[in-house]
Amino acid sequence: MGYYFAKKSTNLRSRMRSFLMIFFFVISIIALPFSVHNNSLSLTGITISKTQAWSAENSSLEDYTDRAEKLLFAERYNDTVELVEEAIDKGGHKSSMLYFYLALAYDNLDELEPAMANYKKAISLNIDKEELVVSLKSLGIILRSQDRHKEAVKYFERYLKLVPNDPDADNIKSYIDYFTK
Repeated sequence: MGYYFAKKSTNLRSRMRSFLMIFFFVISIIALPFSVHNNSLSLTGITISKTQAWSAENSSLEDYTDRAEKLLFAERYNDTVELVEEAIDKGGHKSSMLYFYLALAYDNLDELEPAMANYKKAISLNIDKEELVVSLKSLGIILRSQDRHKEAVKYFERYLKLVPNDPDADNIKSYIDYFTK
């Protein structure tokens, strides 16, 4: 699992489990009058096709980021990739958060080249500090795993400037020192 989720998993997983249990209970009660037939949703005679219910052209950036975040927390990485690529390609939404979520999904799928490209894109679009920190460290880790040490050092140095008291700071500093000599 990617660093972003490993770090937050303790708090978020317990909260997410509680939330999901309540959410699915409420949805099961609400969904009783609904029926789904042949790719459509029906409620008391009103039918909406799935494509009408969700389309790239009619969805806002916030809709996409909310859905992508939920898919990531559900560990549905392929679905996250599909959704975010749709948001970027069809919806015309190009935001740092979408690229960050796309990077996380690819990272968790062990597709490292697209993960790196999307972390870099997210960074270039002025991502928020929390996501920047995760992106920098993740890029350093991926590059290190590919023996691209000089590039990894660059991202780890930027990371340590933002998070000097990271629990891994000593290890990262040792790595930087070893490959900058």
